[in-house]
Amino acid sequence: MINIVQILLGECPPFIKDCMQSVKDYAQCKGYGYTVIKSIPDWYRGSDSYMSLRALSEWMRLDILAEQPYTLYVDWDIKLKPSFTVPEGLTLSPQLFDCMMYNHDNTEFFRQARASISGGGLISCNAIIKVLRKGYTYSTFNRDTYKHYEYSCNREFYETN
Repeated sequence: MINIVQILLGECPPFIKDCMQSVKDYAQCKGYGYTVIKSIPDWYRGSDSYMSLRALSEWMRLDILAEQPYTLYVDWDIKLKPSFTVPEGLTLSPQLFDCMMYNHDNTEFFRQARASISGGGLISCNAIIKVLRKGYTYSTFNRDTYKHYEYSCNREFYETN
């Protein structure tokens, strides 16, 4: 069975609640599992270096996809439409690879991505690009079946909605 995972670290802005509810509703409608991770795993705590919640979320999503097959990770600022479908096989978002990812049974891809992290911004997106260069085949989600609001970089939208 597919399990849909979202990460919510810290406060949940009101607008984000609607997005997350759309993902939860979709999971219930399709009979999929649904998990929201709200706490930082113990092994991330006490790190010598400061890690923003965004960066921490990027590490966490790669770990989840590397360990749990048939997992769909969905960012908190994505609203799924009823027409959304989960394709067979490794599937990534056509916008930013790491905002929505489905591993199917390919956890090895995400283990390699996790191992390739070298720091900097867009941690998981850059790690995924490194592994894709090895020749992995993947699909992309149909952009007409979901809306990514890009909350972290779209101040005008979320300040007016």
